[in-house]
Amino acid sequence: SGISQISKPDVMRGEETQIAGFLYDNPNFTGSICLPGTHSKWVKIDNENIIKFKTFMTGELFEIISKNSVLIHSVTSNKISKIELKNSLNEIFQNPEGFGNALFQLRADDLINSRGTHIGKSKLSGYLLGLELLGSVEFWKNNDIVIIGNSNLIELYGYVLDKKAKSVKKALSEEMILKGLKNFKKNFQ
Repeated sequence: SGISQISKPDVMRGEETQIAGFLYDNPNFTGSICLPGTHSKWVKIDNENIIKFKTFMTGELFEIISKNSVLIHSVTSNKISKIELKNSLNEIFQNPEGFGNALFQLRADDLINSRGTHIGKSKLSGYLLGLELLGSVEFWKNNDIVIIGNSNLIELYGYVLDKKAKSVKKALSEEMILKGLKNFKKNFQ
């Protein structure tokens, strides 16, 4: 299993099954599929073909920064403030070159204002998602998109992509995996 891309080198291993699952019920879909996670994928689909894709290490960067940097004590919450998330995403959209400084401001804000670690987690999530969306704009801007993932991530991505994409549909990865395997079985017997 897996797919590789030579021009602008990239690989996926397993996500193609989820894509096949979505296409099983939506064979005429033209647009982009987002598969958020440790290594988020953005995939351009046309006529049941993968045209191109990009992978972003958003989830892995969140893990590295939140567990191995000065921010370790500022982002420990299990909660997200959607307002802080969206504000931070917009801040990075307007000033991506300020990312490094914005990270340190998270720590300083926690030390000075002590507003809670959910604020830091929300801002860090917004900054990283903002960078991902800036890098994947060709996939979502003025396009129909489908987000396939776990319920938490599809809700989060759906929230930040609302009113940015032409349309947003959501699908659970577990369901798409089963449909994808069914699709493969049907087409390769």
